[in-house]
Amino acid sequence: MRRPEIDNALLELYAKYKPQKGTKVVLLTWVIGDGLGDYSAQLETAKILSEAIAEIDITLITFCYEKAKLHPSSFSQVFVPYTSDLKWEKIECTFSDELLEILRSAALILQIPTYFPKTKELLELCPGVKHELVGEGGWINTPHFHPSTGARCMGLHPMEKGIFIKKIPKTELCTDKRSHLVYTLYSEGFCKYMRVLLKYLEKDNQNIDIYFFKLGHLLENIEKIPFKKYGIKNALIYYKKNVCELAFASVGKTIHFFHKENIPQEEFLTLLAQTTDLVGCRGDGSIFETISANKIPFFDVPEHQKKFLKNVIHLAEENKLRRAVKYLKSDHPEKMGKMLQSAKLTEEIKTLNQIIREKHSVNPILINLTLRALYHYKHPNLALLESVVLDSDAPSHEVLAEIKHSLILP
Repeated sequence: MRRPEIDNALLELYAKYKPQKGTKVVLLTWVIGDGLGDYSAQLETAKILSEAIAEIDITLITFCYEKAKLHPSSFSQVFVPYTSDLKWEKIECTFSDELLEILRSAALILQIPTYFPKTKELLELCPGVKHELVGEGGWINTPHFHPSTGARCMGLHPMEKGIFIKKIPKTELCTDKRSHLVYTLYSEGFCKYMRVLLKYLEKDNQNIDIYFFKLGHLLENIEKIPFKKYGIKNALIYYKKNVCELAFASVGKTIHFFHKENIPQEEFLTLLAQTTDLVGCRGDGSIFETISANKIPFFDVPEHQKKFLKNVIHLAEENKLRRAVKYLKSDHPEKMGKMLQSAKLTEEIKTLNQIIREKHSVNPILINLTLRALYHYKHPNLALLESVVLDSDAPSHEVLAEIKHSLILP
């Protein structure tokens, strides 16, 4: 049993615990389809824990679609390919002896940010190993991540644990042109982003660089994007070693479209740092990185991620950031672009980013959650006592006091 209202305070009780050197922790992630955000979450968790808890040895177990192209990390890692049509009940993979040996030798399996369909089967093969589950934003009301299950979720809902605050490389911005990063999910979202951006920059005479990832999104929308209306003379599209030029008018700005393949996370973060303000976001990873980099997010997200957007809006409302609320609620490209021309909106978005970074970081939660699980692994009697106390009718402050009194910490 878990009391969500005191969960953060409960985890913080274990912040000073020092596990035995060489304690093994497995980060288990199911990368859904091309879910680079899922993989990014696993890598970010590994960084956070390795920097905060020097005593642990981390191994990544990454279940990935057999055709996915993922860049290996610097951590000890095992990729486990699966075959599937992306339906949960049809996931097929093999649990090798090597995989089971790694899992069984661990003190903790921390699963993040998805629920692997064969988790129950896998855990039954690893008795005695502690298991914690942390989901991505928007999944708090799903069967595997509801608070009643003992799992936790990232996000900005009062019962969620915050977001990754990432370290963004320090680099110089280009000043002789406007450069923007577009990592949208849908073709329609790419088109909308471009309309917002061009309206936003209509009074700016600098040329524009666009870094994007799906060639089809551009090709499908060439005739829908009002280049000429917003003073674009021509567009140059760079794809692999090819360059294609499209002319729209006799005078005006040039827009360069640079197609990027699947790139390592560090390279993505460097690119994010080098580009200017408006960033097209498609999911947890790119949203969290945009906020961490203090840029302006443009949301083009799947349905379950729209709950996160609602929580961002609610946070802006709570802090009376009226312009930010209006921008985040708008669905009209030209109006959004016009709003972005106001320096006051930019200021409010950056204020909102700062509030999220300072008050809604999941980073310390992940550290304390790991330390608690490792303490319980070493002291199972305390884990039992904590369970009993949490399930009692005692007031929350008495519950925390009793657990704290029972801990053996430096």
